Amino acid sequence: MDRIGLKNNFEYFIFRVLSGWLRAKPIPEAIEFHNKLGAFWFKRLKIRRDVTVKNLQRAFPGKTDAEIQRLAQKVFFHFSRVSIEQIILPKIIRHDINQFIDSANWEVLEEAMNEDRGVILLTGHIGNWEILGSAVALKGFPAWAVAAEMRNSKVDRSINEHRNLSGLKIISREHAKSTFPKIFGRGEMVCLLADQDAGRNGVFVPFFGRLASTPPGPAVYHFRNRVPIVYTTALLKNGRYRIYFERLHFAVEKGNLRSAVRKVTEIHVRRLEQDIRLHPEQWFWLHRRWKTAPETEPNQ
Repeated sequence: MDRIGLKNNFEYFIFRVLSGWLRAKPIPEAIEFHNKLGAFWFKRLKIRRDVTVKNLQRAFPGKTDAEIQRLAQKVFFHFSRVSIEQIILPKIIRHDINQFIDSANWEVLEEAMNEDRGVILLTGHIGNWEILGSAVALKGFPAWAVAAEMRNSKVDRSINEHRNLSGLKIISREHAKSTFPKIFGRGEMVCLLADQDAGRNGVFVPFFGRLASTPPGPAVYHFRNRVPIVYTTALLKNGRYRIYFERLHFAVEKGNLRSAVRKVTEIHVRRLEQDIRLHPEQWFWLHRRWKTAPETEPNQ
């Protein structure tokens, strides 16, 4: 076995040990462990801490260094919680996921689905999108989600098994283009996260005052398949998630697809930014969101 194989096996072993240990605990106790995990991640491991701090400084130039450090630590605490909830997701589903949801305006999603054209359910890496996807599927909606394949295939398979328990079906990015028309043709739903750097193939739209390369997929599929877009989030408040759905409407010029795609992308990115500004500790600042700069600017 080569070095990469040994590393993957070791990571998978750690993942299984941690999973078993957390699932053996009562759910509240397992989730509470995120405080220790977050502190260790932020203060000791420091993985992606510098990226997070730099992103926050760029997004909130009016905050002091002390405020940025406190906010960055909250980010690590939040995503430690999200990680634990993903690991114990099978137990949460068996226990009744509705006990982790404070409220949800399901009627917005139901109205869009009743048009029988399919739905693009669009969110970002904010709150807990894993709880969100599982809750949607458990509600009975025929839902598919696009997921990037993790480097460690064994961990990736386990995570997808967790997702499948709710009835959520997973599509790889490689098969999305050929699979989407069939899904929409059946009047089903595709869940997309479209808030990470898309490289040179992305659409550059404003995000916290700077142009950010953004996946054009949601807008392209919206026009290509005449599918409505519903924006959604599952934000944590007082230990439970508030799920929110909002049908997005677009007034765009007809006949210019490139311009229309950019306009739709601007609108959904702006909508996400509104929520991030209200709950900055719940967005994934660990990602290099401005990694790809327009050709007129240096890479970040």
